Amino acid sequence: MSKVDTSQLIVERVQYDQVFAIRQEVFVKEYAIDHEEDYDGFDHLAYHYLLKVEGKPVATARWRRVQTGGRYRLERIAVRKKFRKQGIGTFLIENLLKDIPKDKEIFVHAPVDTIDFFLALGFTETGF
Repeated sequence: MSKVDTSQLIVERVQYDQVFAIRQEVFVKEYAIDHEEDYDGFDHLAYHYLLKVEGKPVATARWRRVQTGGRYRLERIAVRKKFRKQGIGTFLIENLLKDIPKDKEIFVHAPVDTIDFFLALGFTETGF
């Protein structure tokens, strides 16, 4: 796949209907994650991001401060299938990381098939 021209990408905050539509498509329909698991009750505590290509919403992510240790957690990172492997996820996460305070650890729980993506962004693998 070719890379998307990132000079044309727009990252916006808080357009919940579009954010939830992407999450429904990716998590619930594509990955068969239970709707109740995706909507975990933390949306009101999180900072949400929406990435658009040519005005169309294609990716979303959120971050929030977690209660234990005051760390920051990246969550609900979803890119519509047709837009994967084009640099969109990287662009979204790089922009999101600019907004997170640097005073505490930033972490993500990621599926095994996305570990290389996060390693390339400077995260380290710690396991459980």
